[in-house]
Amino acid sequence: MARSTTSSECGSSSSGDNHSDVGDMMDHTSASSASSSPTNVEYRKAYYAKNKDKEIARMKMYYETNKEKFSAYGKDYYERNREKELGRFKAYRAKNLERDLERKKQWYTRNREKILAYAKAYDLKNRDKRNAYQRERRRKLKEAANNTNSTTPIVDKHTTTTSSNMHMSFLLNPVSSE
Repeated sequence: MARSTTSSECGSSSSGDNHSDVGDMMDHTSASSASSSPTNVEYRKAYYAKNKDKEIARMKMYYETNKEKFSAYGKDYYERNREKELGRFKAYRAKNLERDLERKKQWYTRNREKILAYAKAYDLKNRDKRNAYQRERRRKLKEAANNTNSTTPIVDKHTTTTSSNMHMSFLLNPVSSE
């Protein structure tokens, strides 16, 4: 239980000009807070549990009003500990690779129509660019075929795959794992 202090125990007077009272009060509270620290922690935990929604709203409001401060601190921390953070990111990616791939597959299956519609719209919008790219690619293949021996095969890296693992058919034709 937290101990309540009265104004006479803290040594405060009715006039606000006496600065020694503040020092006495600070000494008194720091001594009592060290002994009542576990109860203070218990009180805070109980208060948070009781008023969780209100506290979350308060923390969100504080974050929204101090976004720049949080962002600046995060950037500064990253700059100071760049090597450590890069190692931490790399370890996380290695540990969660399968989970992340599964999450991406699920996202694709949920958004397949939107992705295909975007790709179609992009192709229609950039038809000239795409056609120019294909013409240039075919010209280079034809030129390479004329410059080399007829015994060496010409490989088109855009249409030929050497491994069945390289296909992304799971994205275009997802199979449910149920």
